[in-house]
Order: sequence, then structure tokens, then C-alpha cells
Amino acid sequence: MKNPLFVLAISALATFTMGWVAHRVFSKSFSAETKAESTVLANTTTPPVKQDSLPSQRDSISKNIKTVVIDSTSIKDSINATKRDTTIKMTITVTNVEPEDSVARKKFVAKASFNDYPVSKKYKGPIPRTLDFSTCGSGKLYQKATKEEVKEGPDFAGQFAFTQVSCGTGCYSSTVVDLKTGKVFAGPKSSNGYSFKVSSSLLIVNPPDSKGYYTDCELCAPELYVWTGKKFKKIS
Repeated sequence: MKNPLFVLAISALATFTMGWVAHRVFSKSFSAETKAESTVLANTTTPPVKQDSLPSQRDSISKNIKTVVIDSTSIKDSINATKRDTTIKMTITVTNVEPEDSVARKKFVAKASFNDYPVSKKYKGPIPRTLDFSTCGSGKLYQKATKEEVKEGPDFAGQFAFTQVSCGTGCYSSTVVDLKTGKVFAGPKSSNGYSFKVSSSLLIVNPPDSKGYYTDCELCAPELYVWTGKKFKKIS
């Protein structure tokens, strides 16, 4: 039988040898893997930015921002210029358009004026309390308006009160009151009103504007009448 101590020594030596060999193999393998990983990291990692390069990068960014601001201002100016051009064109268009009624207006040449039929005296007596409408059949339709006008005193041909009464759109009737007698007389109809003076016996029906023009429509032409004291006489 072999010596037990000798067998134990041989076993221990064999165990140590196998452990040492395994350790060497593992160390070499781990070193190779670590080196490979370091190589990969070295190839994929972005190199650090140098401090000296930062100012140049900031300058580049500032230049880009400045360029954007200039472009925005240019666009705004372009839009404003377009608006101004559009406004000018619209103004010219409106200015060149003639009024719609300019073609339908005519010049009135009067055959007489207020000065051709003067009345020297103006009535200053009392206003009649009652009015006599028996001399004016149509005037009875306008009694209220006629009575109100009489309160203002004479305003036509010295001693008469002239009343203009609307009878609808583009329609007027009229009455004349003798303030001495209270008698009411019918006046002519009109489309655009009347023009008269207390110092004249002339009545203008459908008077033209200050430049002598009037709208050329049916029953719109100016007409001249002279008051005789009881009725109107047409002179044009």
C-alpha cells in the first residue's frame, strides 16, 4: 500500500497546477475582451470640443441669427410696399369714377329772377285768427299745416304766407294765404320743393341747385310762376 502522505502531496500538486493553468487562460481571455471594448469605444466616442473652438461657433450662430432678422424685415417691407401700391391703385380707381347721376343733370336757364318781380312793402298787420278755405278746395286737405305756417307771418310777395306740404315721396302741394283777408288759395304742385321770397312775387317750382343744375326726371324740371294776388301765372 502506498504511503498516504505521498498520495496527498501528488493530489495537491495536481490541483494547484490545473488551477494555475485555468487562471492564465482566463486572464488572457479577459484582457483580450477589455482591449476590444476599448477599441470600439475609442472609435464611437465623439472627441471632446476644444475650448478654443467655442468662440468661433458662437460667432457662427450669431451670424445666422442676424441673417434671419434681416430676411424677416425684408419680407415685412415687401408686404407694406404691396399694401401701399394697392391703396394707390384703389384711390385712382375711385377718383376716376363719375357720379351716377352726372349724366342725368341739366343746366336750367331762367327767363326771370326774383328781382324782376319785386314787392316793396311787407305786411306788418295782425295775423287772422280764422282762415277762409272756400277759395281753395284742395287746401282743405292741408288746413293744419297751413294754419301753422300762418303763425310765422308773411314770407311771400309782401303780405302772403306760403305753405309747402308733402303729399308723398317726390310730391309736394302748396297753399297761399292772404294775411290781410285770411283767404286761402291753392298753389302749384312740385317734385322737388319751392323757392320764394317775401320781397318778390316770383315762385320757382323745382328749383335748381346753386350752380343752376337739376336732375332730369319726370316732373323735375324747374318752372317759374308769378303770383297775381289770387292765382299763379306760369311764365316758363
